Amino acid sequence: MPSALGRLLVSLLGAAFLAAPPAFAASIEVLAATRAVGADASSTTGAEFSAQTEADAQEPQDPEGTVLAVGAAAETRGSSAQAGATLDSSLTPGSLVAAGDSFATTDIATVPGEPDASATGDVLLDIDFRVDETSTWVLTGMLSASASGLADGFALLEIFVSMGEAVFVADTFSDGSPVTIDEQLVLEAGTDYTLIGVADSLGDLGGDATAAFAFELRPIPEPATALALALGVGALAAARRRL
Repeated sequence: MPSALGRLLVSLLGAAFLAAPPAFAASIEVLAATRAVGADASSTTGAEFSAQTEADAQEPQDPEGTVLAVGAAAETRGSSAQAGATLDSSLTPGSLVAAGDSFATTDIATVPGEPDASATGDVLLDIDFRVDETSTWVLTGMLSASASGLADGFALLEIFVSMGEAVFVADTFSDGSPVTIDEQLVLEAGTDYTLIGVADSLGDLGGDATAAFAFELRPIPEPATALALALGVGALAAARRRL
């Protein structure tokens, strides 16, 4: 039967092993980050019957995660429009995570001879970063866009070497299908990278549009390190059985 001292030692060893930080994981240094959302809705029927609302929120070079959200609406004689955009991001040394979406809706003018409403919603995420060691990273996420009538939606996610070639790029338009992302990327130490995320919606002539992106970029352990971790867990289990 295991002694009380043996059980205590195994418990302490296990707690220390599991609580230890994953020193094998590479990390990200965010050099600059611009996160911006915008919304515009307008319905112009002449000087007496015009309305336009614009809203923008931007946080340049802000690595911390904060939800940005804006909305705009306009309603005048015969037509109306609404637009909105949100962006939620968490930029840490261990991962880059973000989700952005936008929408735009419009009505066709009901008063003969009056112009129709229009609206736009926009999201932009622009991150400059580098990694501390050459390593493999996994990028997962999705892109989607939809529209009706003459409206249009567009979503983009791209990683490229600053002033150089693309490492990863995916996009979708409102006439395409949603895109599922699951890629492994080798990122080089000492190289500056740029990540761009876009979700733009344009509503016009009674059409509605939406666009969205979501992603996570995180390091994965190299096979040798993963094996060492597994062997460590196995050794701990064996020690527990012997005690």
